[in-house]
Amino acid sequence: MIWTLTDPARDRQGSGDEKEQSIKISSPSKLSKEEVDKFVKQAEQFSDEDKRHKDEIEAKNVLDGLVYSTEKSLKEQGGNMSGDERLNVDRALSQAKDALKGTDVDTLKKANEDLTTAAHKLAESIYKAAEKKEPVGATAGGDMERQRKRRSSRGNR
Repeated sequence: MIWTLTDPARDRQGSGDEKEQSIKISSPSKLSKEEVDKFVKQAEQFSDEDKRHKDEIEAKNVLDGLVYSTEKSLKEQGGNMSGDERLNVDRALSQAKDALKGTDVDTLKKANEDLTTAAHKLAESIYKAAEKKEPVGATAGGDMERQRKRRSSRGNR
C-alpha cells in the first residue's frame, strides 16, 4: 500500500517561463493485506479490554476528584458536623481511598455513591451552620445600608 501526496507549485518568473515543482510523499509500507487484516482482528479482539480499562480510569478520576473535594471541605468545615455525621464521612472517605487502590469498576462506582451521599450530608451541615450564624433578614443589603449611613454621616461633619 503506497500513499502519494503530490502538491504542484508553479513559479512564474518575469520572463514568462513557468517552473513547476512538486513534492511527493510516499509511505514505505511493506505490509501485506493479510498482515493488515491480522492487525485489525487484534484491535477488535482487545477492544473490550480497552473499554474496561477506559471505564476504570474514568471511574478512578471521578472518585479521586470527589475524595479531594470532600477532604478539603471536611478540613475547612468539618467542625460544623455532629460526631456521627463526621464519622460517616470519614468512613466513606476511607472506603473510597481503598477502592482507588483497586481496579474493580463496580467497587469504584459504589464507593463514589457512598462518598457522594456522605458529602451531601457535609454540605447540609455547612449550610445549616451558615444559617445559624446569619440572623434572619441579615443580608448583603444590610451591609450596604450600613455603608450608606457611614458615608452620609461623614458628609455631615
